[in-house]
Amino acid sequence: MRKEKFFNKIYPKLLEEIIYWGTKIKEAKTIEIQSFCFQVLNPSPIFIFYKDLNFSYPSLIMKRLQILNGTANMDALCFYDPLIKLIL
Repeated sequence: MRKEKFFNKIYPKLLEEIIYWGTKIKEAKTIEIQSFCFQVLNPSPIFIFYKDLNFSYPSLIMKRLQILNGTANMDALCFYDPLIKLIL
């Protein structure tokens, strides 16, 4: 089990694990990893900050609100982050 104090410390490690051990799912256009455990000791900070990460704060807030609300409104996300259309 991987443990870190903050999520932004474990996030790059999670991505590495997914890329290395993940299985491509063509129907969903994603990569998944099964049976992987991690623990965040202090989950209070909810945003991930990296110097080289280029994003807009309105997009980040909209994504966070949708996660907390349990919704996925792609039109709203694309309004704040037009690059999402390129991913889909």
